[in-house]
Amino acid sequence: MTAARASQPNATLEEPEAGRGTLPFLAVWVPSLGAVVASGVAMFALSWWITRSPSGGAHLGLIVGLSSVLSLTTMMVVSGILDHADRRRAVLLQLALMAAPLIALLAIFGTGQNAWTVLAAGGCYAAVLTVQTVYIGTMESIGADLAPADWPGPRVALLTQLHTQISRVAAPMVAGGLVAAGALRGVSAVSLALVLAALVMALLFARPLDVVTARHRSAAGPGLAGDAPTAPRVGLLRRTLRDAKASLVIIRSHRELVFLVWFGILANLVVAPFYAVLPAFIKEYGLPEQAQAVLFRDAASAYGIGLLLGSLALMRYRQRRLGAAALAFAAICGLLLTVTIAGQDWVIVPAMVLSGALFSVLVAVGGAAWLAHTPAPVRMRVFSLRRLVVFSSIPLGNVLMGVGGFVVGYRLFIRLLLILVLVTLAVIWWRFVWATRRAATA
Repeated sequence: MTAARASQPNATLEEPEAGRGTLPFLAVWVPSLGAVVASGVAMFALSWWITRSPSGGAHLGLIVGLSSVLSLTTMMVVSGILDHADRRRAVLLQLALMAAPLIALLAIFGTGQNAWTVLAAGGCYAAVLTVQTVYIGTMESIGADLAPADWPGPRVALLTQLHTQISRVAAPMVAGGLVAAGALRGVSAVSLALVLAALVMALLFARPLDVVTARHRSAAGPGLAGDAPTAPRVGLLRRTLRDAKASLVIIRSHRELVFLVWFGILANLVVAPFYAVLPAFIKEYGLPEQAQAVLFRDAASAYGIGLLLGSLALMRYRQRRLGAAALAFAAICGLLLTVTIAGQDWVIVPAMVLSGALFSVLVAVGGAAWLAHTPAPVRMRVFSLRRLVVFSSIPLGNVLMGVGGFVVGYRLFIRLLLILVLVTLAVIWWRFVWATRRAATA
């Protein structure tokens, strides 16, 4: 692959490289699915367990927020290493690291909630989320490298990010059922078994990983500053800052990507945080504890089902219309507003189904644009900067919803936040359209 060809917008999707195909793609996609579901199951149970402690909603918001910062920072630091790393070794190491906190949960879930056990549980949550973030980023890039060249961009984007959606369905069903049955330690056992199974499958079907490693090491495509073999070695901090600066240049060279950064910040301020504080939100309905667990399970499963249905419906979609994504996000805000206003627990499940289906539009449109405009040799570094910036609003949203909801009530606080987000969405969309039209007439 020449530098000129790799710099073309669709080079990452259309280049007919050896090793691409449905079977190689599935060989890495299936094991990674099990690992992501395992981490989702563990974090679902941890969220519920932490919420049961005194001031649990506030504790959960802080833990999730700090964990998000740690995971995003870690991904940014290691992304340059991962772009050059042996894919087989990287995947196996990440799976081994994911197993460690799951083993610790066997002991934690066997004790009651106090300051020390909540702190330990928070540490496990941070560890699971951090490894999961790095693992998903690694597998997203590997999946894009192995997907058939004739697959449309939205399909590749949806499939490489579908693990989280499936996890949102499976985690509430598995963990929610075990929580409702009082078998919390069974959650960590199931999660650990899934990770070990993924580890074995990664060993058995490692050839596609080796193909991707060999392809990237032999490619003469564009890289970031310092990628050349003769480039002087620098420290970890300087290399991270250098890669971030060069990645920013790539992002700023495409108006679509700049809009998606601002749009993603706004979307992640409410969607993921609402899901994170959902146990505390449900607690305000005054239901019995077992009924709360069932409703949490059903609502979380409904969101995942909506994501899956939306993803399946968009598999053949080929367009990258940002207006569709903006409209879908506005509809999500409207649905969540309805939930906060209605004040009836039965509204949550259908609203979560529709929200999940609409969110798949954001994944398809935005993911396709990022894949189209990012050269494969630097994908993990550019995507890690995107995650660091775009997902930075998740910890802010988690803290705002966790603490603000605890102080004034989750229903009222989330309602006010959603109104502010909708106004801001209208402003950034107008600016994007105005800038696009001005460039077209220049």
